[in-house]
Parts: sequence; C-alpha cells; structure tokens
Amino acid sequence: MLLSIFKGSLVAAMIFTCLGQPDPCEVPLVTDSGQKDNFTVVDLARELYACTMIKMIDRAGLGPMFREKGPFTLFAPYDLAFGFLPDDIWNKLMSNNTYLRELLLFHTVPRLVGSIDDVYNDELIETMLPDKNIRLNIYQIGKMMVGGRGAAEQAKGVIGRITACGGPVIDGGNATNGEVRIISNVMHPVPPGDIMEVVNNDKQFTKLKKLIYLAKLQDYLKEGPFTFFIPNNDGIDKLSRDELKKLEHNTTLLREVLLYHLLDWTLYASGSYDGEVFATIQGESINLTVWYDTLWVNGHTNARVVYQDYNIYNGVLHIIDKVLIPPIIWRKYT
Repeated sequence: MLLSIFKGSLVAAMIFTCLGQPDPCEVPLVTDSGQKDNFTVVDLARELYACTMIKMIDRAGLGPMFREKGPFTLFAPYDLAFGFLPDDIWNKLMSNNTYLRELLLFHTVPRLVGSIDDVYNDELIETMLPDKNIRLNIYQIGKMMVGGRGAAEQAKGVIGRITACGGPVIDGGNATNGEVRIISNVMHPVPPGDIMEVVNNDKQFTKLKKLIYLAKLQDYLKEGPFTFFIPNNDGIDKLSRDELKKLEHNTTLLREVLLYHLLDWTLYASGSYDGEVFATIQGESINLTVWYDTLWVNGHTNARVVYQDYNIYNGVLHIIDKVLIPPIIWRKYT
C-alpha cells in the first residue's frame, strides 16, 4: 500500500536519477540576491507539492515550453495523486512519451482561467490538447450546486467543492507566466469521445451496445451532460436468461431500465457522499453507498462501481458490474 501511495514521487525520482538528470525539485529557486527570479508555473507547482508533475513535464520534453512561454493555467495533481493511478496507466506513462505528453497537455489551459471561484457548474474549458476540454463542477457538501453561473456565488460561505474532471481543486497561485491550480486527482483518462463513441469502441461494453441500439437510445446518448452508471459485459452477463430475453423483446421496458442508469447532470465521485439519493432520468431514484472504500449503487449487495470518474465529452461514466433493475419497473411490464 505504501509503495502504491508514494509511487508517483518515488518512482519519478528514481527515473530521473537513473537518467542522470538533475531533479527539478532540488534545484534552488532563489538567486544570489535571495529574490525569486522568473517564478514560472513549474516553479510554483514545485512549491505547492506537485513535484511529480514537474518531473513528468521534463520527461515529456515540455519543460522549455512551460518555463519560457505562456500564459498557461496548469492543473497540477499533487504528488500523492499519481500514486493512486492503476499500475497499467502508470507504466504506460513511463513507457509511452506520446501518451505522457497528451495527458500533460490535457492538464494545461493555454490562457489564464482566473479566479476558480468565478467558474460555473459544468463549465468546459479548452486545453492545449485539441478538442479536449476540462469539465469544472461545483458541489456543496456532496451535492451539485444549481443555478449555472450563480453556483459559485451560492458556494460562498458554505462547505463547498470545486472539481476539475472530478479532481477537487485544493490550492493554487499565480506565476510570471500563468497560474497553477493544484488538484487531488490525475485527470484520467483523456476524454475519448461521447458516451456512444466509448460504447462503440470499448470492448468491455459490446453487450451493452446491442441493448442501447435495441432501445434506440444511441442518438440521445450523444447529448448531455450525463452521469451514466454504465454496466460492463460482466454486468450484462449477470442477467438471467429470462431477464435478458424480456429486455430484448420489450423495448419500452429496456428503454426505462437503461434510462434508470442515467442522471441528467454530471456527478463525479468527489461530489457525492455515502447514502446520497438521486433521481434518474427514468424517474425512479438510486442511492450511493460507500462500503469498505468501494462505491456501490443501491446498496453494497447490488452494483459495485469498478471504475469511477471515466471522463467523456458529454459527462462522466461510472462503470458498474451489474444491471440496475428496480422492482417497480420490472413489475410494471411483467
């Protein structure tokens, strides 16, 4: 566990040592006169405990850009955030420089965002990765702030949270060539497309894809923003033969079941809390449960969230290992 937690800072440090490169987090910031000289976004990120991000930037060959150009707003995960990446993602970042550059450019806005308190809920801001946007959300004590651009004003004076692709913004400051916003999560994955693009191209959703087309929801799922508690193939396989047959032969029932998995707004894990209840697009409610550090939908014996905060163009996916069928819907049609 400790190795996982400190993976980001320790492994990156070892990489730079092995490569014979100086550790950018050990280079003094002050000049001989004792004054900070050209305090760039990477210098500020270092002071705000985002050293791993700086090492990633240098490893990807982006250091000169961040030190010499601008203005930028850098959404920099603090060091421990990298330790929570899955091992396969971490290994890919370390072995695939193109993939690493894409992730870093996705964390960078080519302008000044300004005060984070002035954002509005579900705001999309462009990044240096073409056609890839960071989604900003505002939550209050686990609940979405309503009111569009007025949401930030509502959050003043209350316990609130602003997130970037689900990662809470926890610190920040200004540098000579931009701004740094420290976030508690690595914004991963880079959004590969909207819901249907993911369903059409990700092999873990091949069985769900068939059901979506049977229900004729493929065009609707290109809209949004949505939160989709999306069953993977294992989840579809848990349906009995009779259940699957009824869904496939009753498109009205199938449509209601699928809409029961959707919220008509964006809910990241950091914007929810144990026991919270939400109305779905279908009309019935779902509830979230945290059980032994795992997120569940409708109780810890029902659907387990196996991957949370999957970024997409039109919202967020939470991959679950079971199809949600509330008895009231089932009785209605059977």
